[in-house]
Amino acid sequence: MHEKETFLYMSLVTRHILKHLFTSLIFLATVLTTGVWLTQSLRFIEIIVNQNVSIGGYFSLVGFLIPDLVAIVLPVCILISVLFTYNKLIADHELSIFRACGLSNWRLARPALILALFMACLVAFINIYLVPISFRHLRDMEYQLRNEFSSSFVQDGMFNTLRGITVYARTRAVNGDLDGVFIHSIGQGLTPSQPKRNPFTIVAQHGTIIEKEGKKSLLMLLNGTRQEKDEKTGKVSFFHFKTLTYDLDQLAANIQERIIKPYERSLTDLLNPPDADSLPLTTKAQLNSEGHQRLLPPFLVMLFTLIGLSALLPQELNRRGRQKRIALAIGLATGIHIGLISLINLNSRWSITISLAYGTILLFSLISLIILEKQSLRTWWQQYGLGKIGRDIHP
Repeated sequence: MHEKETFLYMSLVTRHILKHLFTSLIFLATVLTTGVWLTQSLRFIEIIVNQNVSIGGYFSLVGFLIPDLVAIVLPVCILISVLFTYNKLIADHELSIFRACGLSNWRLARPALILALFMACLVAFINIYLVPISFRHLRDMEYQLRNEFSSSFVQDGMFNTLRGITVYARTRAVNGDLDGVFIHSIGQGLTPSQPKRNPFTIVAQHGTIIEKEGKKSLLMLLNGTRQEKDEKTGKVSFFHFKTLTYDLDQLAANIQERIIKPYERSLTDLLNPPDADSLPLTTKAQLNSEGHQRLLPPFLVMLFTLIGLSALLPQELNRRGRQKRIALAIGLATGIHIGLISLINLNSRWSITISLAYGTILLFSLISLIILEKQSLRTWWQQYGLGKIGRDIHP
């Protein structure tokens, strides 16, 4: 009965600490992810302005940034959550009560380790599966929006130039009707492979942007003239028209093929590229570094949790001592994070830096575990180590 009550008490303590850890972690992750997401999403504001994208389409685009941001901020959030929660437990003397009931540091650290293990698995899933998919959709959508011609390109009272073609309209109504239309082409090809064309100029009294055959960028011109200069002979030909249809969709011709970036590749393609034989060594090293940067955050989640636990659990300190240990834990975690990123990025010069990065994680994890279990190790050492030797030497 006594063992059953003890087990029930330990379960209640675990759930109590785990609840505080999870609540603070969710709050911190939400705040930090939202803040970083808002700053990163400002880079895409120009798409709304230039491409007439709706607010819903804009948030659909920048929403693909969230998985990567969550994976980045979670290691930091769990460190702050562990430090905040256990510092509060110490300040409220709850840890003293738990220890008086016979709970060891390992028992008190169990809720944080359970949460860290779950978050490490979540970060691994995000980095390995969701991040490449989200970045691929992000770049596909961004590429399509940037290269898709929008009727908002024609702004009234402005000379709107794109790919060697200038369009001007004196006035523009809400329904797309234009007055005083001017179109000039310098004659360059729409793609690098196309030959140079003769330059031409179109002037019309009225114009209307209409939808025809699924296209929204057909410009119907009324009552105007078209002039074209032959580059070979230098002669200028022109004709008057009552109705002329100009296809503005040609402005959306793709000039460059979209290049697949390393962060769009799957983890398998990064660590073992299918085209490895044709890639230069520097490119393969960059892909390898990107792959290990995806594998790094799950290990950081566990390491930062151990650093936070080893800073506060070994002994209950006064307020000044706790503040120093908290600052030391944050500084150490920051330095380790910067150092690991630097080691991984140096992979292009020295391949051993990848091993050094994982060795650093293992080293500091072992040190944190030793500090966390220092009291238990001291008791064991006194009973079976130096204590026994001392009794033999000094009877």
